[in-house]
Amino acid sequence: MLIMSPEPNVVKRGAYPWIVHMKVCSGTLIAPTVILTAAHCVSPHGGANSIRPGHAAHIGCNDVVNQVCQESGRITGVYAHEKYTNQELYSSETDDGKPRRNFEYNVAVLILEKPSRVPVAKLATRDDDPAYCATSRSTVAGWGRDNTGRPSGVLLEVDLPVTSHERCEKVWGKDRIGPTMICAGFDDGGCDTCRGDSGGPIFTSTQCAPPGTPPRVFGIGSWGAPCDKAKRKPYGVYTSVASVRDWIASKMPGGELADPDERVLPYVVRSVDPTASDNEICAYVDASACSVQSIADQCPKLCGKSSSCELVRRNLKAATTTTATTDDDEGLVFDEKRCGTVKKIVTSDTKAEDLVGVTWVVGDLRFGREDTSWSIDDDWHFVDEDVPVQASGIRCVEGDLSISNTMSTVDLSPLANLAVIGGNLRIYNNAQLTTLTGLDGITTVGGDLWIIKNAQLTTLTALDGITTIGGDLYIWSNDQLTTLTGLDGITTVGGYLRISYNDQLTTLTGLDGITTVGGDLDIWSNDQLTTLTGLDGITTVGGDLEITSNAQLTTLTGLDGITTVGGYLRISYNDQLTTLTGLDGITTVGGDLRIVDNDQLTTLKALDGITTVGGNLEITSNAQLTTLAGLDSIPTVGGNVEIYRNAKLTTLTGLDGITTVGGDLTISNNPQLTDLAGLDSIPTVGGGSTKDERFVFSVAVGKQSPKVKLATLKLDGEETVEQLTRLDTWKFAVDR
Repeated sequence: MLIMSPEPNVVKRGAYPWIVHMKVCSGTLIAPTVILTAAHCVSPHGGANSIRPGHAAHIGCNDVVNQVCQESGRITGVYAHEKYTNQELYSSETDDGKPRRNFEYNVAVLILEKPSRVPVAKLATRDDDPAYCATSRSTVAGWGRDNTGRPSGVLLEVDLPVTSHERCEKVWGKDRIGPTMICAGFDDGGCDTCRGDSGGPIFTSTQCAPPGTPPRVFGIGSWGAPCDKAKRKPYGVYTSVASVRDWIASKMPGGELADPDERVLPYVVRSVDPTASDNEICAYVDASACSVQSIADQCPKLCGKSSSCELVRRNLKAATTTTATTDDDEGLVFDEKRCGTVKKIVTSDTKAEDLVGVTWVVGDLRFGREDTSWSIDDDWHFVDEDVPVQASGIRCVEGDLSISNTMSTVDLSPLANLAVIGGNLRIYNNAQLTTLTGLDGITTVGGDLWIIKNAQLTTLTALDGITTIGGDLYIWSNDQLTTLTGLDGITTVGGYLRISYNDQLTTLTGLDGITTVGGDLDIWSNDQLTTLTGLDGITTVGGDLEITSNAQLTTLTGLDGITTVGGYLRISYNDQLTTLTGLDGITTVGGDLRIVDNDQLTTLKALDGITTVGGNLEITSNAQLTTLAGLDSIPTVGGNVEIYRNAKLTTLTGLDGITTVGGDLTISNNPQLTDLAGLDSIPTVGGGSTKDERFVFSVAVGKQSPKVKLATLKLDGEETVEQLTRLDTWKFAVDR
């Protein structure tokens, strides 16, 4: 989608925090873990660059070039509408016997790995489409190419009129606009959406709504004319949210959508066109819609001439003033008993002296200075360049607490009364900070806990009161940190657990209390780490498990309690690792299993408990590995099998148990391998996406063997090969 306009408006920061940037397409955050986008953006419909599990989603962005976003997350689920098609289908070709137009049901739902804290969008109901007042304008916003033809780095918006199916089909052709589609744009095509941000929202303008009325998303960017034409067709086409609302609800947690906001203007099912007849509009509405001026003008028999936009304002204002309200603290974990009664909202004008006597910060609180490499919020205001003594009364911070790039802070003693942080606790790049003393009273961190790039920090002992981290736990690039003692009280990490680039860290003791990691568990590049003891209590890793580039690590003992890895399992670039002992308890790997570049590794024996690999199986560049024994229990590999560049590998024994390979089978550049015994039980290899690709079978064996016999191998149900010849080459296509 491209915001084409002579003068598109730059969106004010934070105006539409629910718009999501995903590089290839946009989307709309409609629930904490749910993004709405277009089906043609996602796998398998969107081609090589389509959105698929593992794709990043950036939420609440303004400047995507500099990554000025409120949050980023990872997509774990992708669901396109089952009836979506990008080509016209006759009734005989569909499962319901109804013909289908190109881009009909162009909607998809994406599931985030963890809940977002950004406000979500309101959606149109089954009886809604755009709201109208004096003009039938709605708004589109995105980062696509602007009128110069280049992608915009900042979020742009433009108002567009919505037009009727009848008017739209005069441009696009009879019966081209289906019942799940809405058209919007000007007759001259001057302002429109186009390629680059498909899947983004079109939503109601609030110019005639009472103050505070949220916009309502009623469409999803779907298709239109090429953007480089000198005179392009005028109307872009959007998927109607109202028409697919039931399907969206079926993908939501609990199977339903939230009730609409009662303050939103009355809506109409069909878009308003001055040339449309009275019957075409009024057949879809009742008298309750007559308070919208354009409906009153089009439906004189139903409405008369008395309604007006001002009347809508007055009526809705009266309704909202009589609505029951709830206490600000109701349903929240923050209360006066815990947090005191003196509340403060930090603004761009707040100074250190304004915190005197404050016990409760509503929103975020930041001390230090800006570091553009870590700026992730739109409004990055720092109260003071250090942690001031005036903050000593604060007990609760509802939002994030960030302490970064402080000038002379050596400890955090001014925060000694702090007990609860509702958002993230981020402590990074503080050159003089040696201890976290002052945080001793904290028990709960609702979001992430980051301890990053504190060059003089030697201990975490002041964090020993924390029991729960709702988001990620990052301990990263703290040059003098030798131990994690102080994290002993933590039992659950809701997101990622990442211990990386701590040059002096020798042990993970301190993490002993953690039993569950909801996201990834990553132990990267800790040069002095010799053991994983300290992770012994963890039984489940919801995401990936990666142990990478720990130069002194000799064993994986400490991972013994883990039975399930929801994502991929990667053990790589650990130069002294000789055995995988410690992985013995794992039975299921939901993603890839990758054992890569471990120079001293001699055996895979500890993997013999694994029975399921959902993704690829890759054994690559393990210089001392002679056998694949240990993989014997795996019957099915969902993706590719790649055995590559293992200098001393002499046999494929260990692959004997595999009966199905969902992707490609590649045996390549293993110079000591002289036969393919071990592949005899694989009857089916399903890789390749075209007829020719299905028959490509790469091998690498010793050049001394002119022929290797193999039991009958069936490639993707197409051909049977009794024996493989021409093994003096590294890669060949099987003759058909």
